[in-house]
Amino acid sequence: LDLNFALQPQAGYTIDPDASEISLTIADNPDSQIQVILTGSTAAGADTTLIESEGTVSVHTFSLSAPPPAGGLTVAVSADSLDEFDLDTIEVIGGTISDLRDDGFDLTITGRQATINLPVLNDGLPEDSETASFVLTPGDDYEITTVADTATFTLADALDQVAISQESELVGEQLSNSTIPEANALSLS
Repeated sequence: LDLNFALQPQAGYTIDPDASEISLTIADNPDSQIQVILTGSTAAGADTTLIESEGTVSVHTFSLSAPPPAGGLTVAVSADSLDEFDLDTIEVIGGTISDLRDDGFDLTITGRQATINLPVLNDGLPEDSETASFVLTPGDDYEITTVADTATFTLADALDQVAISQESELVGEQLSNSTIPEANALSLS
């Protein structure tokens, strides 16, 4: 936890500009390191389903428990399905990709948070639904929080491959006519 204290101007005293602020870091022990959190979503929200035909953008958010050192903090990410994404259109905010491998990448985070926007690749091959996981891997300069160390996405070729859950409304003693399988025969002629 980092705390910043700064003297505020008031009548009756002068603040030395070279001694007006201090930063205090509170850690569990002297060996504590910056903790890294990784979460995944899409540009549309918390959903993690990516549709190839629509070029859905996966959003990978890396958060640090404290500011990174000067020059940034480099974290390693394992991603076996990296070839399922359009790396030519990757967008990185708050950091840079410092190394790209077939099975992952290194990200140098320059602020408290970095975001990678990465569209799924429309490879044109008919496939069943797939899963792509991005996993923080251990490093010497940071700790991985076990609460959020993986961003997992479901990949589908088209929207019709995605199961849509829909709640039915009970109207009287019958379910509403919101979907064909739940439709009530109305006997109209």
